Amino acid sequence: MYADGEYFLYETDYFSVTVMTDTTERSPTFSLPAFESFNIPTELPSIVYLHLPGVSGALEGWNRLLRRAPRPLEWEGGIATQTGIESIKGYNFSDDVAELRAKKIGAEKTKLCAKVDRDLDAKGIRFSLPHAGIDVLYPVADEALLDDKLLLNILGKCLLNAHSTAVMGVYGRFEGNVMTYVRASNNKLIDRATRYVQLLLKRRQAEAKVENPVEPAYEDIVRYVYSVVPTLPTN
Repeated sequence: MYADGEYFLYETDYFSVTVMTDTTERSPTFSLPAFESFNIPTELPSIVYLHLPGVSGALEGWNRLLRRAPRPLEWEGGIATQTGIESIKGYNFSDDVAELRAKKIGAEKTKLCAKVDRDLDAKGIRFSLPHAGIDVLYPVADEALLDDKLLLNILGKCLLNAHSTAVMGVYGRFEGNVMTYVRASNNKLIDRATRYVQLLLKRRQAEAKVENPVEPAYEDIVRYVYSVVPTLPTN
């Protein structure tokens, strides 16, 4: 689906927060567009979006995701446009999401979905791609784990993380254990990008047997990263 330029939905209920976490953290790690707000038509669409089946409307979607009502920050001074209830409602995980994405991107590009959920009968976590006829069960040996929401979601997160990381590896978005496509969108990631530049430069010069290797200072790399970050595309 990634290779074909498709946009798809991750359909789940039991693993809603787990899917939300895995898909969201891929954005800065691999320079992918984050979940778009349907309040902002100009935002780039995320390759994948969360769908909670059987849910009606944005607020009910948030209630299902959080298992409580969302708690917006309606502060004065303009920040409510980013943290208020209307901003929250722009992210819609309900049954409306397929139609919203089709209007934004096109029906042909948004007709696919991936499903992940708990399967009590088969005693495991089931992943499926209905359009491709792919159905995979990850068996859970300890049946008690199937009723432990926290531990089963941790296991689900490990599986999703391994899958999404492998997909990014196929796309060449990391090298060894170095995230070469990290989007330095905050100070922590700018520091990480800087150290990666130092590591990769040292490695490449050693491989090329450079006689007088260049070793730019940490602070010089930081300044350069700060200067180019605003010019980098999201994807």
